[in-house]
Parts: sequence; C-alpha cells; structure tokens
Amino acid sequence: MIARHSQVLQLNIEHDYDIMGRKTQTSWASGENPQFSILDRGLRELEDSIPDNFKMSAENTYLFKSCARLNLYFGLHILIAQSFNDLYRIGVSQLVFPYHATKWIRENAPREFIKDAHRMCASKAVYIGSLLKDIWHCDKSSIVDVPYVQHAQVCSSVLVSSLISWKEPEPLLPEVSYQDYRETLESNVRILAYLKKYIKADLYYESANQALKRFNEAFSPTMMVQPQHHRHGSWTATTQVNSGSSNLTLV
Repeated sequence: MIARHSQVLQLNIEHDYDIMGRKTQTSWASGENPQFSILDRGLRELEDSIPDNFKMSAENTYLFKSCARLNLYFGLHILIAQSFNDLYRIGVSQLVFPYHATKWIRENAPREFIKDAHRMCASKAVYIGSLLKDIWHCDKSSIVDVPYVQHAQVCSSVLVSSLISWKEPEPLLPEVSYQDYRETLESNVRILAYLKKYIKADLYYESANQALKRFNEAFSPTMMVQPQHHRHGSWTATTQVNSGSSNLTLV
C-alpha cells in the first residue's frame, strides 16, 4: 500500500507539471476531491490503521527484537513517514528533481501551504532520524540492509534542505533545538559509516556528510543575530547560505 501511494504521487507530479515547470492543475485547490487532499488523507488513514501489535512501543520493540524482526518493524514506520515527505516535498525548494518542476507551486501556493510543507518534511525527517537512532542502539545488525542506507541519507537531505529553505521569522519546529537537529545529522553519518563496512554505501555516506557540513555552515547556536538573519529559537541561520547552490544529491 505504501508503494502504491509513492507511485500515485510520482504520477501526480508528472501529470501536473510539464518540463518547463508550468502548472496545469492546482494541487491545493478547494473542491470535493482535490488530488493532494486525497493523497494526504490516504496516508493519514494508512498511518492510523497500523494495528496495535505494530505500533511503536517498548513492548513491541522487545517482541520484534526477540524474533529478529526489528528491521521490518522499524522499516514500516520509516516508510510511512517518508511517504508524507514524498507528498509534501513539492513545497520545499530542492526536494523535487528537476528543481524547476515545482517552482510554480513554491511561488504561487498560499503561504500556509508552503509553511505546512516545510513543517511536515522537517518533522518527519526528525522522526525518521529518531527511529534510526533507536534501532541503531537496540540492535545494530538489524540495520544492515540497503533500505536503511537510503533512509539515513534521505533523512539528512530532507532535514537540511527544509531548514535552509525556511524563510519565515518563527522557528520551523519550535520544539526541536539546534542540538537536536545536529545530533540527528551526526547520527545518520555514524550509521552510514557503519553500514558502508557491509554494504556499498559510500555515495550515501558522502551525501549525508555533505548535509551535515551544509548544516554546520548555515547554522550556529552562538551566531550573533543580525537584521538579515532568521532566528530559529536560540540559534540563527544566514539568508546568504539559503540562496547559495548545493552539490548535495537529493533523492
């Protein structure tokens, strides 16, 4: 079912935009069954339908570890979270390739839609990062699998791009600190450094490392606040970095 949502989303993007990035259908338009709302509702219903024995809990984690199925258990929750990012990334700069494909949306969508897209992508990336850390600390062997290589790299890419693309004066995620973001990115790098001992993951590791470097260059917990800076809680981000180009490969 998750795979079907991803396929529908891909078809939706290809249908709605031509190669010049011109919009042919308004995804956020009001109406009885707008495509975006259908996909969003479908994902929320899918998330709500997870049975109790698959929901995240200390008890279920113990049970799945005891039967060597942590990989499947955590993977389910990560895939659902990534599906939300696949849907909402249309409102975040550089999260859809080619980048100009969603330029019209970012320039013409209601401000709240763009803010919601950034918050969704960032919050789900933070959540995915926490799941990756949990399975890493619970049983490293369970994470040695190709999908987890991709999960860690995409998590870092989405998180940093969402933070850098955020243009509002208020914090993107008020409940998440600078240190929380940095620890998530550093954890992904550690996980990929471990995985590349067993899986061909050098490019994924380098991408996550570049994402961490971009974050360190763009944000600082002690940076003095200037008028041209955006404040993120107790830390700041420079707009100069926001407008810069990146060599980071996004998926």
